[in-house]
Amino acid sequence: MTQAERPPSFVGVCGVQSVSDLRGLEQRARRILPTSGYFLMAGTKQASVLSNFSGQLHGVRPFVHCDFSTEMSFETIVFRNLELTARCVRGLQLNVLPWMEVDFAPLIREIKRRYPQVMVTLQAHRRTMQGSTPDQVASRLRDLPIDYIFFDPSQSRGRGYDVAEMTSYVEAVWQRLPKLGVAVAGGLGGQTMDALFRPLAKTYQGTSCDAFGKLHNPSTGSLSWPSVDSYLRAWSECVRSDQNPTVH
Repeated sequence: MTQAERPPSFVGVCGVQSVSDLRGLEQRARRILPTSGYFLMAGTKQASVLSNFSGQLHGVRPFVHCDFSTEMSFETIVFRNLELTARCVRGLQLNVLPWMEVDFAPLIREIKRRYPQVMVTLQAHRRTMQGSTPDQVASRLRDLPIDYIFFDPSQSRGRGYDVAEMTSYVEAVWQRLPKLGVAVAGGLGGQTMDALFRPLAKTYQGTSCDAFGKLHNPSTGSLSWPSVDSYLRAWSECVRSDQNPTVH
């Protein structure tokens, strides 16, 4: 299988809380990323972190995350965060959207029009995966102008996904949507990458991944750098035989 037509692959670290976190991830990206073909996605829900950042990052692309809310206009939330982070944001992740039931294509097209440099990632959260078959998900995604679909049944709880179930969703998208990037999450960390991520990385070369729950210090809520390092080393081992597509 090939990902030649898909967007570049990433290894994600979510829960970034400061500019210091971004610089720490940049140092690690320089050490562990192949010379080309991958980037380190730094995810945050705190738009103020990215609004305070100035300068360049090597190998790191900041993504701001927006959670769907019925308490205020989701469009307002999205464009407020993009405006705050416009200087350095490279991606937008849309979380907990009821996109199987509601048509968000017009909003995503408007995001692309205003911010053409921003990659759009759509989360397929636990309820989406429980309520829709792989074929139904792949069929619905044909109508959405996104860059990545992000299968995340754990939703930051640190629970490992079922590999067979995850494979069925990745397979459906991989076969039907050759230009769509695919990312997975759920219990990923240094000790679990071999069992959870390696089977997907081997079969679907170029699959991206993201981690949150196992990368943080439970007493402080901040990134645990030993845990981050262990995760990134394990990821590097998993993708060692990948095809190294070029990042533009």
